[in-house]
Amino acid sequence: MTAVQRSCTPEATLTRHRKHTDQSARERDMLCDPKPAAPSAHSPSENSKPKTRPECKPKKAVFWQEVFSAGTMMVPSIYCHNVVAELAFVARKPLGLWVMTWATYTHCLASVAYHLRCAFGSRPDFDHLRSPFRAADMAFIHVCCFCYGWAVSGGWLLFNTASLLANVACVASLVGRQATGVPTSKADSYRAIGCILIYTFAMVLRMDLANYAGTMLCYGIGGLFWTRNASLASWGHGSTHCFAIRLGGWRSREPRTSRDCDQATR
Repeated sequence: MTAVQRSCTPEATLTRHRKHTDQSARERDMLCDPKPAAPSAHSPSENSKPKTRPECKPKKAVFWQEVFSAGTMMVPSIYCHNVVAELAFVARKPLGLWVMTWATYTHCLASVAYHLRCAFGSRPDFDHLRSPFRAADMAFIHVCCFCYGWAVSGGWLLFNTASLLANVACVASLVGRQATGVPTSKADSYRAIGCILIYTFAMVLRMDLANYAGTMLCYGIGGLFWTRNASLASWGHGSTHCFAIRLGGWRSREPRTSRDCDQATR
């Protein structure tokens, strides 16, 4: 049998038909599910894509610790309410004491609201750094820093101008980031510490070293609890507020003992 005759047999015809069918199927599959093209030299690679800022991790729900922080935040305001009238009665410049007291009240409201929001914000998507209550809490800390500095400095214009600029800059940063959806950060707490150091320095300038030492001692002990908050199962932050009770006492006694105020028996 010649080659031409063999190619015309039924078996050869069936074989050619199967090959043609298989090739058509492969071409159809390539059209329906094409393989991804290899990246060219001009196409952006995975590493060349701009890296976005990682999202902040939501705060772990610690209900009773946050309730404790909200409760202890009210204690300094209660203390001021009980002693401010008596202290202001004997002070030459009582307005400073009242300004300190009202600043403490306003910060108390913002701080209590923030801690209660954290207590009940147990949803997995809750991010305390993006909460407007935290921004308000931090902003009113700066309000307190300026008011306290104005009170303990005796109204010294140059000092209070510097204090005002520093605190307004921090508040503007908080408000601006809140308006644009940028979360707050730990750096905001460090800025608040810087403003605290500014206002307390007024005591040094007026040589009111006894009250300055007492104030810084309270801040130091409270700051120790604040830095150990994680190791204390989140009970450290609320404990910091407890030392603000004695701190309020040192600050309130300062106007009576400064050179611009009447000397009164403690």
